[in-house]
Amino acid sequence: MLFILSMNTKLVVASLLFSSLALADRGLSAPDFLGATPVRHIDRSLTASPEDTLIEPLDIVAFKLDSDLMTEGGITQVDATARWLKEHAKYRVVLEGHTDMLGVRPYNEDLANRRLSNVRSRLLKLGINSDRIVMITYGETEAHVPENPNDRRVVMFATAMPVRAVVNASLNHRQALVATWTERNSLMQLQHGLGRPVAPTATAKR
Repeated sequence: MLFILSMNTKLVVASLLFSSLALADRGLSAPDFLGATPVRHIDRSLTASPEDTLIEPLDIVAFKLDSDLMTEGGITQVDATARWLKEHAKYRVVLEGHTDMLGVRPYNEDLANRRLSNVRSRLLKLGINSDRIVMITYGETEAHVPENPNDRRVVMFATAMPVRAVVNASLNHRQALVATWTERNSLMQLQHGLGRPVAPTATAKR
């Protein structure tokens, strides 16, 4: 019996190691929104300094070519994120919308926005306050090659940073096109250093 338990333990450990290596090889992060409170609050890619480590938790919702519809796996990830946010009330979630380089830039920006809106709508439906959701539109600006499935994604990460700090860092140190968020139920946007309030809409309600 002791031998069987030992073998089972080895199999579990081997399975976990294999999964971690597979994810690392693909350059992806394992779903972290089921984990404990993160100890790091600044995404290295949001800052000018390469010494900061990546924020945790972080997750990626993948999309199919020219689609803004979440897969079953994507829905599961977003639902897990909503549960995590309910348990960690002092954090907000940042959603980054990306596309590949196929198509023209304005279309890809719109596609990224639609992907963001669908993820945001799911979070709102699950009871997450709109003031805790920040959307950053990148479109094709951070795509790696013209046609890369890994570029068709919404990246989700949790942060305790103030909204304006996240927005300013995204626009100043990366290639973000537009930042969208709500403040007390009013929809706000910042684009290329120009801030403009947007009239509240039904989707901006808490």
